[in-house]
Amino acid sequence: MTYPILTFGTEAWHASDCSSMSDASAAVSSVSVATARSTPKGATAFGVGVATKGPVPRQVGLSRAALEANGFTGAAGQTIVVPSAEGIVVAVGLGESGDIDANGLRAAAASFARAAAKHRSLATTLADIDGVDAKAAGQAVTEVSCSPRTGTSG
Repeated sequence: MTYPILTFGTEAWHASDCSSMSDASAAVSSVSVATARSTPKGATAFGVGVATKGPVPRQVGLSRAALEANGFTGAAGQTIVVPSAEGIVVAVGLGESGDIDANGLRAAAASFARAAAKHRSLATTLADIDGVDAKAAGQAVTEVSCSPRTGTSG
């Protein structure tokens, strides 16, 4: 099964929705946002949402027991960085399944952005969460990419 993946890179300006960014965001020279069916080869940080219960997405590469042994429960905003062959995978806590909304996704995307702050090319499945309208989810996650990697939207 493939999932829609939002990718964020810093190579070329392409996000016209970022026009409301404040002057403080000038530190981000350019932003490119795209969707893909698989993780792009250049992405060095991959964010995956994990709820407090239910299956852990295989992309994380760890079982729930292994995550919990390292202090990660899936609580909203929590992150754990897992090294991978391509860079890192960031498991991002979503809280209880079914409780997440667009604002929760925005917060999760900010947590991912902070955890992956040293990486120039990010990819995430955070915009593909059951129970959240696809357009609202995509907008919420993308808003964070239009801001400097501080975890706030413009």
